[in-house]
Amino acid sequence: MHHMYSFFFNMQFFLLVASGTLAGIMGMRFYNSGKFMPAGLIAGASLVMVGRLGLKMYDKPHNG
Repeated sequence: MHHMYSFFFNMQFFLLVASGTLAGIMGMRFYNSGKFMPAGLIAGASLVMVGRLGLKMYDKPHNG
């Protein structure tokens, strides 16, 4: 059971890093261009995903 939890924790961490990177890159593109589509939309969606994954990881204690 511990192995399964560790796998999901690592997958959530990977998704958190990927979403954060995407939010940063697309946020910079949105800031530079000022156009909401598509950079602003993707940056916003990525920020929501970062928040959601961060809360999920924070709520579940990691016993390792």
